[in-house]
Amino acid sequence: MQKMDPLVSRRITWIRSIFCILVVYVHCRNTRWFDVNTAPGIAALENRLCDIFAIIAVPAFFFISGYLFFRNYQPDQLLRKWKSRLFTLVIPFILWNLIYYLAEILVRVLPFTAGAFSGTEIPVTFQGILEAVFNYKYLPSFWFMQYLIIYTLLAPVIYFLLKKRIAGFMTILLVIAATVGFTMQQPAGWALFPLLLLQYIPAYLTGCYASLHMKKMFEERPIPVWKGMIFGLLSAALILWQLLKPSFFSLEAIRLFIGAFLWLFLGMISFPKPARFMQYTFFLYAAHLMIAKIINMGIAIKVNNHMITGGITWLLLPAVIVGICTLTGILFERFLPHAAFLLGIGGKPGKSSQNAVK
Repeated sequence: MQKMDPLVSRRITWIRSIFCILVVYVHCRNTRWFDVNTAPGIAALENRLCDIFAIIAVPAFFFISGYLFFRNYQPDQLLRKWKSRLFTLVIPFILWNLIYYLAEILVRVLPFTAGAFSGTEIPVTFQGILEAVFNYKYLPSFWFMQYLIIYTLLAPVIYFLLKKRIAGFMTILLVIAATVGFTMQQPAGWALFPLLLLQYIPAYLTGCYASLHMKKMFEERPIPVWKGMIFGLLSAALILWQLLKPSFFSLEAIRLFIGAFLWLFLGMISFPKPARFMQYTFFLYAAHLMIAKIINMGIAIKVNNHMITGGITWLLLPAVIVGICTLTGILFERFLPHAAFLLGIGGKPGKSSQNAVK
């Protein structure tokens, strides 16, 4: 098994963290809580930036996930890979969905928060628990995790289809064609879930293919500036296409290529040693929605709901959330290491952090 170069591992840690911060900004959007009519320009700018961050970060995450899962992949390693993802994907997915479900119940009964949720109830039933835990009902940002679990389960099929360079390339083209056809026509009887599952698999497959057949290119250190700038310009062209003339095809092109292009663009940067908060990327992804909701709602209700306040809150909130998650993550690893491991906050007790790039 070829060990990843430490500088490349550092690069991937930085890239994942950058995309995670973009996702945090998307979910800190607060035009729901603040009065957009008080400053419509600020509200429009915030919404536009959130939309841009979303179309960049989400496919990039799928690309990186596919790349890392299939790096050094061999069929005899499948059970080891699945076991690893059981602890880094499946168990945290279940536990965090349960935590959010319990939190939604709690805020409706506590005296100082119940008033904001008057008239809404959370079903405390077996079916309600199943919907919360397995269908991310109260943690909507975890749709990404559910899709990633499904793609991981499909690993043997994906490897069989992509293991040959030309056949793998043709497979990706066929998947893209199927995605375009089904998404544009939306055949009768197809629910939203399989359509979305199909829409995002090209980004994941691109990462898988790059890992299997283009590792030398993506793990070059450093990536030459001229090459990085080319991919930077290609990334900018895709984003401008979406901004100036948005269409189904511009969005699909971004989903397919933006992860690879930005990886190669950012690869020309000599990143310093990762900051401490980058050890808690998954924790930040899991916990930020709850923190953002509480702070945005609290400021809008208790301070004022002017959109200027909302815009300032939106700009600063991700830094506040990073600080909270980093401090909480350190405390969890120090005092509750086993719980931290199961929640995806830290590595297995006695071993290096699971957040290290594998």
